[in-house]
Amino acid sequence: MASSCLPLPYMVIGLVTILVYYNSLTCDFTFDDNSAVVSNRHVHTNETDWWSVFSVDYWGTPIRSEHSHKSYRPLTLLTFRFNYLFSGLKPYGYHLTNVLLHALVSIVCYRFMMNILDDHWPSLLLTLFFAVHPLKSEAVAGIVGRAELLSTLLFLTSIFCYFDSVYSCFVFHATLATLSKEQSLTVPLVCMSYELFNLYIFYKSMHGLRWINKLHSTIKHSSLIRAILLFIFTIILAIIRFYVMGALPVFTKFDNPASFEATPTRQLTYNYLLPLNAMLMLYPKHLCADWTMNSIPLVREWRDHRNLSTVAFYLVLFMLMVRAVIQLHSNSTQNFKTKNQNRKICLAFALCLTIFPFIPASNLLFPVGFVIAERVLYTPSIGYCFILAIGLIRIRDFFRNKWVTSVLYVFTLLTIIALSMRTFERNFDWKNDFTLFNSGLKVNPNNAKLYNNIGHYYERNSRYMDAIEYFKQAAVKDPEDIGSELNIARALIKLNRIDEAETLLWRIKPRVRNSAIRNRIVPSYLNLWINLAQVISMNNSRLNEAENLYREVISIRRGFVDAYINLGEIYIRRSQLKEAIEIYQEALSRAEYKNDLKAADLFYNIAIARTLQLANDSNMEQNNSFSLDVYRPSILREIAGNFVLAIDINSNHKEALINLAILVQKPDFPEENRTHYREYVLKALQAYTKNEEQEVIEFNIAITLLDLGGLNNRMEAIQHLKRAVQIKPNFRSALYNLALLYYDFKDYTNALHYLQQINEYHSNYAKALLLMADIFSKLKQMDRAEQAYIKVLETDNVNYEALHNLYQIYKLNHRLDRFKKYLPRLSNPNQFPL
Repeated sequence: MASSCLPLPYMVIGLVTILVYYNSLTCDFTFDDNSAVVSNRHVHTNETDWWSVFSVDYWGTPIRSEHSHKSYRPLTLLTFRFNYLFSGLKPYGYHLTNVLLHALVSIVCYRFMMNILDDHWPSLLLTLFFAVHPLKSEAVAGIVGRAELLSTLLFLTSIFCYFDSVYSCFVFHATLATLSKEQSLTVPLVCMSYELFNLYIFYKSMHGLRWINKLHSTIKHSSLIRAILLFIFTIILAIIRFYVMGALPVFTKFDNPASFEATPTRQLTYNYLLPLNAMLMLYPKHLCADWTMNSIPLVREWRDHRNLSTVAFYLVLFMLMVRAVIQLHSNSTQNFKTKNQNRKICLAFALCLTIFPFIPASNLLFPVGFVIAERVLYTPSIGYCFILAIGLIRIRDFFRNKWVTSVLYVFTLLTIIALSMRTFERNFDWKNDFTLFNSGLKVNPNNAKLYNNIGHYYERNSRYMDAIEYFKQAAVKDPEDIGSELNIARALIKLNRIDEAETLLWRIKPRVRNSAIRNRIVPSYLNLWINLAQVISMNNSRLNEAENLYREVISIRRGFVDAYINLGEIYIRRSQLKEAIEIYQEALSRAEYKNDLKAADLFYNIAIARTLQLANDSNMEQNNSFSLDVYRPSILREIAGNFVLAIDINSNHKEALINLAILVQKPDFPEENRTHYREYVLKALQAYTKNEEQEVIEFNIAITLLDLGGLNNRMEAIQHLKRAVQIKPNFRSALYNLALLYYDFKDYTNALHYLQQINEYHSNYAKALLLMADIFSKLKQMDRAEQAYIKVLETDNVNYEALHNLYQIYKLNHRLDRFKKYLPRLSNPNQFPL
């Protein structure tokens, strides 16, 4: 290719990549996207600050929590935050970012191959092979695959920096790559292998010298020094990574069954997974989003025929390694045509580029939380494509025939087209959870998790009977998975089949308890006690049973905050408010982290329990003649403080926001603190971003502005009230306050407009009718005022204000005889002489 056409390959790669993945732009949030983005408050810019991503794992769990998967990827989370900042939870922007990132990675991959191979057509074709390979669909169409895309981009750029001897840039990019995904911790090892290969070539080049002299020269060579520094850098990254984690992650048997097996089953299965991963790259027809549980039966015996695949894999790998060593050892410069001075190390380097990034996900060093994950092959597949490119060049150069070369390139191009079609088809599987998991069942029909996930999809869409059918199939596929039966019980509760749910929960409870005693319980299984206690507590006569269940699960897991919250609710129902507050405070002391959403719920619950306690004390004050006046202000401040703590943790805690707004509006709230809390409430309400009951938020903003006073605040309050009415046209309180504000401004036309709107939905609302009648009186429309007062008296026959004003109208018009029929309603008719 001419130098003037150099931009053309980049344009071709970018365009082809975008076209192949274009249909992924319309996909929804699927599978792990919901945990990493939708329900991850550390992605939501309005809920947490930007630094919070450095203290949590990829799924939003505090990184040092025992429940954390220890996947520390703060840089990837930051990119999600930028997506959220610009498009909220609309998936299009997230998918577009992924597609563009993949296109960029593919372009950089081409540049990478060109730098080493210096051969345009093989580099271009195999880069396209990389870009359109169906195995990439999970990393691109699945939003959580952003970690692979970003880390691979930085992985490649860090190698570029290293090759250019810009070592500070290399350290920076390698660190960023590791902060994108832990797999990139291997990039210094890849560069170290490059240095060691060069060192070996240097050693072999010293002909005629004694071995001791060769060794002495080799030790002084800069490649050895750089290799040692790279190894130290890797160790430093690993130590920092482990320090951040605090401990290794703990997975369950269902995540990775082989890791819980004894020798030789564990080793045989782990090694069998290697050819399966290789087959996914060689023949990517049968793809699945989840390979956990029973997707791949364990290899338990040496005579299992699947071990032949393992042997074949190691044989091919051994042959490639031998060929790489021969190439390193050879004095020939004609390994294949390339101008690159490091041509001898190409195959060895490509093997390292394939193997090293895969090792952390291979189970060979330590167990991981999955059996096979297609997206973890994203980075290693660059090395795989590199090997194919080397093979393509070798075949071409062996024949040295234009016709053979053309056939070779056409065959490669046809393969790329076939892969593109398969990838385009695979992207449709990522349309939503149902299409994704349904496609997975065609590949892994024994995977109970896929059945459960389809059941969850139906459950979210209130199709509980369909959900139960899939949960039942999951239970059949894996009888050990108690989660399937818990799912059935939960769906039965939603269908109000309470007795069936309770029977099922009691039946599986001993199995869950035995699992808990062995300390191998799946955390979600603890919800059995919650579900069972909630079913029982529907009957007020069985609250003691529910309490015992909560106590039991707390004894099993002291830090299980949900049990404390539900136990507190039992105490509140029994008016044991002091005990409720104590149990909530104990939960706070037991909670692993004081800044998660459950802590916000606990502070809110304490505030509510304290409010109820104050109300009870007020009743006792009236009945027993003792005074709370001295203590009331401090108690109200304490209640407000707990609401504030809840809101500070969770800025979208709607109940805390609204209750604090109501509390501050109360006349007995301490005057010296009122303005401070009003201003806090106003800011908190304005920061609320969820769409749930937004009209209530707008209304409370308006009321708080009115409480703060001032003309500007009153005008702003009108706008918020209008927004509330726009969301909910029959919002009586908002409509009435709008009418009242316009009445105060003497804008009777607008006041009547909103009063008439109230009348459409709430025709007997006395306050609106009285205000309407008053406006008619001011406008000298006495007949209409009379009708409004009469309408009030039709529903409230002793409304003194309506009676008095109606009397005045009749008196003014000399029609007092009409008032006679209202006299029997009066306790003192002499007030209205006829």
